[in-house]
This record gives sequence, C-alpha cells and structure tokens, in this order.
Amino acid sequence: MANKVGIMLARCALLMLLASGSHLAAGQAPSPLAARFPIEEQRRFELQRRAPESEAVLRDFIRQIQAGTPDYDRMAPRYAAWIRADAPVVERAKAVGTIQSISFRAVAPAALGENYLRQACPQGCPDPKPVSAADVYHVTGSGGTSAWYVALAPDGRIEFILARAMEVPPAAPLPLDAAIASVRATLEKQVAADQFSGALIVSRNGREIFAFAGGIADREKRIPVAADTRFRLGSMNKMFTAVAIMQLVEAGKVDLDAPFGRYLADYPNQDLARSVTVHHLLTHTGGTGDIFGPQFEARRLTLRTHQDYVDLYGTRAADGQPGAAMSYSNYGFILLGRIIERVSGLSYYDYVDRHIFKPAGMTWSGSVPEDQAVAGRAVAYSRITGALASAADSLPYRGTSAGGGYSTAGDMIRFGQALLSNELLSPLAFRYLTGGKVRMGEGFYGYGFFDFEDATGHWTGHGGGAPGMNGDLRIYPETGTVIVALSNLDPPAAQNAMTAAANQIVPAMKGGAAN
Repeated sequence: MANKVGIMLARCALLMLLASGSHLAAGQAPSPLAARFPIEEQRRFELQRRAPESEAVLRDFIRQIQAGTPDYDRMAPRYAAWIRADAPVVERAKAVGTIQSISFRAVAPAALGENYLRQACPQGCPDPKPVSAADVYHVTGSGGTSAWYVALAPDGRIEFILARAMEVPPAAPLPLDAAIASVRATLEKQVAADQFSGALIVSRNGREIFAFAGGIADREKRIPVAADTRFRLGSMNKMFTAVAIMQLVEAGKVDLDAPFGRYLADYPNQDLARSVTVHHLLTHTGGTGDIFGPQFEARRLTLRTHQDYVDLYGTRAADGQPGAAMSYSNYGFILLGRIIERVSGLSYYDYVDRHIFKPAGMTWSGSVPEDQAVAGRAVAYSRITGALASAADSLPYRGTSAGGGYSTAGDMIRFGQALLSNELLSPLAFRYLTGGKVRMGEGFYGYGFFDFEDATGHWTGHGGGAPGMNGDLRIYPETGTVIVALSNLDPPAAQNAMTAAANQIVPAMKGGAAN
C-alpha cells in the first residue's frame, strides 16, 4: 500500500510541476520539442492522458475484426489498405478471443506506428495525417494478454492500431527476500562456472534493493571484481549520446528534423548530408552503415577522434533510402558525436563529462584511451578465439559516441536515477527520448534507448556487447526501478544476469515490499 501511495504522490507532483511550468528555469523558454506537438496532444503526452474515445475504438476494432466486419470508413486510407491486405494485427485481434479486460498503460510517441506502416503498408498507400501520440493498452482475453497501440486522427479516424504478444508473468512471485536469495545463488553459480564476472545492482526510487559483485577483474594480478570496478560499456554509451543531443534540442541548438549537413557543413558526401536527418541518425534509419570491418581493423589504433572516423567513411553512400528501414548503425552515432562537438564547441568527451556525468554524480565514469592506465578498470576477457584470454588486441583506441568508455554499476544507477528525476532532461524530453519510434525485435527503439514491455513491466534502456565486455541497463519509469548489470566477459554474460534479476526481483517488488 505504501508503495502505491508513493507512486501516486510522485505522479501528482509531476502533474503539478508540468501544469505550473515550474520545471523551467527562470526566463527559460518552453522546450522546442513542444513545437512537434499540437498543444492538446502535447499535454496528453506530458501528462500521460489518453484520448477519451481510444479504449472504445480499440474494443470495437477487435470485435469487428473477429466478426469479419471491419469498419474501413473509420480508418485512415493508408491504414484501411493495410488491414485489407491482412496485416499481422488482424491475426492478433483474432487471437485475443473473448475480451476480459482492457487497461490503459501509457501515452507513447506515435512515430513508432508511422515508421512501421511506412515499412509494412502496400505500395501506394497515402501518407497518414501527422499524429503525435498513441495510447498503449493491455488487452487480456481468453487467448492471453497482448499490448496494443492506438493512434487517432483529429477527426476521430484510426491512424493506426498495432499489437504484439506479451509474455505471461509468473502466477505467484516469490517474496522479495526469497527472490533476492535466489538471484544471488544464480549469480554465484554463474561466477563459479566463468559465465559471469561483474557487478549488478537493483534500485528503486533511489534506494538500493540488491547488489552483487563477483568474478575476477584482472586474472594476471588476481584482482577480484569489487563494487567500484570500472567496466567497458560498449553500445550503452549511445544513451549518453542521445541524451546529449536532446539537451541541445531543448537548448534550441539542434533540430531533430534538420539534415545533419546543417551541422557538419563540410561533410564529404553532400547528398547524404542533405538527405539524412538527426532523427534518422538517432533511430538507425539513415542507412549510414557500420564502422567495423576491414577498414576499421587496419586503422584500429589510429582512429582517435570522431573526425578520424568521418575522414575514413565520409565519402560512402547510404545503404538505402533514408527513413525507409531500421539498420543498426554505429557510424550514425559517430556522426551524432561529431554534431555534439560542432554545436557545443567542446569535445564529445568534455561535453558528456560536464553535462551528463557531473550533474548525475557519475564520478567513476569516463573515456580515457586504452593505452592509458585507469585505476579499477577491469581487463576485458573473451573466448572469441577459444580459451578465455585478454581481448585487448580487439579494443578501439578509445570509446566513441557509438560505444565504449567505462563506468561502474553504481554510476549507471545514478545515470538512470538522474533521468527519472529530470536532472538531465525535462519530463517531455525524457519521454520523447525513450518512447519507441521504430520497431526493433519484439519491442521498439527510441533515440538511443529501447522501449520494451515484457512480463516484468515497461522498461527503457540499452545494452552493450563486444569481445570482453557486456552490459545492460533497464529503467522502469512507472515504478522508479533501475537495474544495471556490467561484465568483463563476452555477451551474454551481463544479459543473463539481468534476466535473472529482472524476472525475479521486479515481480517480487510489485507487491509493495520495496518502496
């Protein structure tokens, strides 16, 4: 009960803060993000207020599909054409069975549906009218539980309804103490089997619920992993890059819809610079390709700045039509790092230090090059060649805006808490940053953050993995829960640890045992 009251008070405080505008510093203009939303849609997104008719529309839609009588006149032309072509959502509606309950969960950016339809809709479908928000529901029926996304046009027609299956949560979660003991035993077994070497922390509303450190940080020197061991982050660094870009958006210095050539005017391939936007880079939809391969291997130790990567790859063409499809692009995030440098006048590393690490209290995090000693930085160990051995020969010279750098489990918890408490971004910017915009696997991808819902609840974050490094961060905005797992072993060492902790401890906390 106490936990539910705490959540309600926190939500009420947030609503009052947003309504009053007191989250803005004196004299500070509203976020430029506001211009992307009609005013009513903006408030609905900020305050998580669903469209009054969306639940009824969703209920009617499922029943009509099941009866074989879809109301095409209620749908926007593009969406009606997709439904006539037996879109996957048709089978999902039929699989619901008899509706038992529909519960509202959140308001998400509608961009995820627009991007999905752009990829999936039959050729010739007219473009939808712009909508900024989609209501997210859980529908439970005789066929199971599924998540549904409903976006309505201003005239009330359906711009899109999308759905996906959900895992079935455990029938009876363990008590919190028992869940923690079970996770600890699992991690100890993984350490004993050389399947995990690292640190994991679970926190809720800034209070540590569970912490674990085990394994070996340096096998040659026989240094064990400790609570303050620094681990390489891999692609988790993309979260810092995306937050930095959104800070510059809020400051009015970067436009998400602008071609990146506006900020990198001397970019070698001008066609690419004019056609790929900042939004494309953040969502991996720009067709900008990767950085790894023979060219990287030949220059691994001489690629020392973000401009070095631009000099190497800047003449190549796009892999496809910008905005047409998601294709994970490390190089796209290199370009974002270069934009941060040009716009701020600081190196990427100095910007992140000053505007993310310092305000979040992340004193153990950084990106010092690999050829310099860093106290407490774990040695990366990999089995990529068979036996477990140092992966030093595969590491880049230095982390970049696409991945790399290092941090501790405690610092990454502080990063998650700083986002939840709006120390790094406004509430609107945080929601827009993390809200799904393109489909990725069973979930969605926002700007440098995954947007996912599974049996443990709705979470956002990012993982990272390469030879000798693996990490994962989950932020559960609705409950204030943050979980991080970091390891100096190959993937999926940290992901397995994360799964064990999230699947047992998060359900155990839902009963109110942890506030």
